[in-house]
Amino acid sequence: MDIPTPYNHFISLYHKCTSHDENGSSEDDSATPKLINRFTLSFHNLSTLTAIREESNAFRNLIANLNTKYPSFSDDLSRLEFSFQRVSIRFVIHILDSANFHGMDEEISKGNLNERFVPILRSSIEGLNSVEWPESLQGDAKSLLDDLKGLEAAVISKRGVEATLLGHKVHEAEHKFHEDVHEWLGHK
Repeated sequence: MDIPTPYNHFISLYHKCTSHDENGSSEDDSATPKLINRFTLSFHNLSTLTAIREESNAFRNLIANLNTKYPSFSDDLSRLEFSFQRVSIRFVIHILDSANFHGMDEEISKGNLNERFVPILRSSIEGLNSVEWPESLQGDAKSLLDDLKGLEAAVISKRGVEATLLGHKVHEAEHKFHEDVHEWLGHK
């Protein structure tokens, strides 16, 4: 199944919402500007990790409201919501891939519990928390999240042995999670 990009799908839905029916009358499109604004704002705010969850929830609430108001568009709105979820997941995977857990694992194994790891770990934690993961990925996402939180605490507290174990565990878990996420993205 070919899923259109969120932007292309949004434009298609926008045209449906603003088109005329067979009688020449237009559907009440008072929700359309809200959808445009929310969509634009949502993708703009993806650059701010702390806003992803809030914007995702607001976007899902808007989709639910539009589903109620425009039941004939429920399939289109579901695809739009799914596209937004995919973009959010890709963004978080990019954050995790950019964290360089391999290099972090190597440095921690050498006894270097550098405080510069803390913001990287916090960004990864916030990223994982910000997405509504599909059911098939929820367990691995939670496990990785728990390990990241443990690693962050170990680095802050300078607990070398624990940080070494968790650093390696996070490194390996992120590889597996990355593969599982890309498999999910490829099948959806």
